[in-house]
Amino acid sequence: MASGSVHASLHSSAISLRRKRPRRVPLRRPALRSSGAPRIYSRADIIAASRARQKGQISERDYLRLSYDFVAAAREGRISDAPQLKGKGPHG
Repeated sequence: MASGSVHASLHSSAISLRRKRPRRVPLRRPALRSSGAPRIYSRADIIAASRARQKGQISERDYLRLSYDFVAAAREGRISDAPQLKGKGPHG
């Protein structure tokens, strides 16, 4: 009988752990312009946001959101004056 109660205890523990799992947070969409298209950033926009964060003018949370969008913008080609990288690689 003791093994049955241990099994029931483990089963109830597993159920309680399943209930306490954190919910997955969906990925945020990129910042949109009024036209509905994703925002295009310049290098000056990125530098200005970084300096504003250093001066405490932007909260950590807001800067983190901007940072994620900056990375996505770089991947998607939404940086208007991005430097062209030179060197060995598949692109030339």
